[in-house]
Amino acid sequence: TAQNPDCNGDINGSAFVDNCSNCVGGNTGAVACIAFTPSVSIVLSNTDCDSLADLTISVSQDANEPDMDSALFTSNTGSFDITNMSAGDVIGTAVLSANNGANTFNTQLTVISVVSSSEAVVQSQDINTGLVLGSFTILNTNPGISISATPPIPDGNNVTSGNSQVLTFSNVFVNPGAGSLVFTTTIDSELGDQDVQSFPFTITCLSVDCNGDVNGSAFVDNCSNCVGGNT
Repeated sequence: TAQNPDCNGDINGSAFVDNCSNCVGGNTGAVACIAFTPSVSIVLSNTDCDSLADLTISVSQDANEPDMDSALFTSNTGSFDITNMSAGDVIGTAVLSANNGANTFNTQLTVISVVSSSEAVVQSQDINTGLVLGSFTILNTNPGISISATPPIPDGNNVTSGNSQVLTFSNVFVNPGAGSLVFTTTIDSELGDQDVQSFPFTITCLSVDCNGDVNGSAFVDNCSNCVGGNT
């Protein structure tokens, strides 16, 4: 009789090579990888024109997806308030999760260096230990911004056990004037997959009446007095 070893070396075994080129199934104890489909969301704390806002970026992956290799986040307009940043400033927070939630880290986003009026380097530092868990370069690309993450440290495999990252840049993103603001995320896997998503926002300018009320109805009469509304 023919003896056919599988990829794990087991005679007549059922292990096989999956789409990520890993030997899985059979006696390996490993599960076949799934498609590269990271979940991404972008949130602005407000959409008021020419105002500072919190920018929150969330990325997560299901277990057995190919590992992420690089990530780039860009916008078609808007800017970071880099001119008012200095080395050592804390400009946000992040919550990082690995091993499908088994390991969670709370970090601060700290400015390490201000390269120029349009570029700064930011590190994600664990609040309890000070350990650096990632770094980012933020750029004003005129128009728009870009955030590029450094590649992860090699972990000896090309499949994740599940992870998530929620980064909030606090009160340092400057909304553009009225119009369309579009963020684009481009994330590559270690196997060459690429995921591209877009997140549109409509930026509007608030109307303030002569009494200082947003969208109020007070007006200046013929005697140059502010009347009506909440006056």
